Amino acid sequence: MKDNITHIKHGAYIAKIDISYVGNEKNTVCIPLSFHDDAMFILYFENSEGWKEQVSSIRNFETIDESVIFEEIKKFRPELCAIEESAKFELVQMTLNYGQRYKSIYRPAFSENFVDGHFVPYHNDNPAKVFYCDLPIDNHQEYSNLLRQLEIAIDELDSVFKVINPCRANKKVYGNAIRNVIIMCCTEIDMMMKHILERNNCPKDKDYYKTPDYIKLLDVLKLNHYQLCFQRINSAIYSPFWRWNNNAPTKSIWWYDAYNGVKHDREVNFKMANLGNAINALMAFAILLIAQYGYRNDLWTEHVGKVIKVIREPQWDLKDFYFQCSSKCDVISYTFK
Repeated sequence: MKDNITHIKHGAYIAKIDISYVGNEKNTVCIPLSFHDDAMFILYFENSEGWKEQVSSIRNFETIDESVIFEEIKKFRPELCAIEESAKFELVQMTLNYGQRYKSIYRPAFSENFVDGHFVPYHNDNPAKVFYCDLPIDNHQEYSNLLRQLEIAIDELDSVFKVINPCRANKKVYGNAIRNVIIMCCTEIDMMMKHILERNNCPKDKDYYKTPDYIKLLDVLKLNHYQLCFQRINSAIYSPFWRWNNNAPTKSIWWYDAYNGVKHDREVNFKMANLGNAINALMAFAILLIAQYGYRNDLWTEHVGKVIKVIREPQWDLKDFYFQCSSKCDVISYTFK
């Protein structure tokens, strides 16, 4: 392992040690470190008490060789002594400190298995999704209410399917029941986007949030990275945010533009209340819910998971993971640029 001078700031880090490669996959050991109070701390998981810190002998860490850090880690984790000197060592600074998360913004979380001496599978330089886990739901009542609304929308659309076959040839079929599904889903989307922006103190261009404000969430939540399948109808894959862009923040999400049209003038824009727009609006509702809470929880599995399948989701950088040190996270605001 080559010496590499690292300039360390106070905060949370992951010592990432790549030890083997198989095709595009590589196995990595991840050790959580914390630098504060003029010392380096190594975090370890104790089943009875959760995550704990163990202070190392390293002091005055602002400028230090990475090899020195690795040697110090091995004093506390002797099983790593067998790792070859040629292994690649990298110190990754976390975006947030341990025990912090953003308000109503999803990131995958570390489980104790992720860093407790186990190999972590990697894919395309990011942790493989098989190792993702989700934090516990922080607002159970709100999440339950949103899931219930999504279930209602699914049931309403399912009633439409009893008289209109949900095939490509019928995606332009329109009517009042279909319009109601679009309005229901997009009303919930409006509310959720507004709440995420408000909770994270995002300034608004005018007196209220509109799509030029909503689109600030596109990259934060990686909405255009999700693909879902509505398993009750066919194997088609839906990605309702894939065209969303700043040049046309309303028109580029066609199903939302349809919502505005049929909400404000049904008679003129009635044809926009069609089946294709309704399905995309429902999929957008589901994606926005996932982008706040994740979907690896019992409520999602029980109520929605058998109907809506996640085909593709974002791949997150190691530095962006949440790391929960106690039963309750410190919830902070995301800074919009």
